[in-house]
Amino acid sequence: KANQEVLSAKLPHIDLDTITRLAVRIAELRASYLAKALAVAETSGVPSVTALEDLQRHRVAFEELREAFEALERVIERGYTEAV
Repeated sequence: KANQEVLSAKLPHIDLDTITRLAVRIAELRASYLAKALAVAETSGVPSVTALEDLQRHRVAFEELREAFEALERVIERGYTEAV
């Protein structure tokens, strides 16, 4: 009951377009992360600290939004908020 009250107040309008926009953004971040990884793989020797930090930044962004998407799925599946 508490989750339903709090989450439905904070997430009043979740529809297919909203979910799709989030899914597309996650796909973009995944592609960006993998492109960075492939670019690092093209260099020889130990990657620079800057290259690794950039790769990590892309990975964290991708993983965070992916986790948020999974959390949103759980919220909808459990009926804490309605998706239209």
